Amino acid sequence: LDGWRTISNSFIFDDISRFADQIIKIGNKLKSRHLIDWGGRIKMQAEHFDMEKLPETLKTFPELLNALVEASRG
Repeated sequence: LDGWRTISNSFIFDDISRFADQIIKIGNKLKSRHLIDWGGRIKMQAEHFDMEKLPETLKTFPELLNALVEASRG
């Protein structure tokens, strides 16, 4: 969560794009479509400097992690 907090506060697009790449890589390792999709969405929004959607999508990361943890307990 530290990386997410950093990019959410700084809004440096290159950092956000690198974070998205990391999430996609983790998603591929875990075979998690949710992580892959979320990372792809963030990457696209960062590359398009989408200041309308990007902050809202970034806010959903903790919820995504919680959902994945709950699903793994399932």
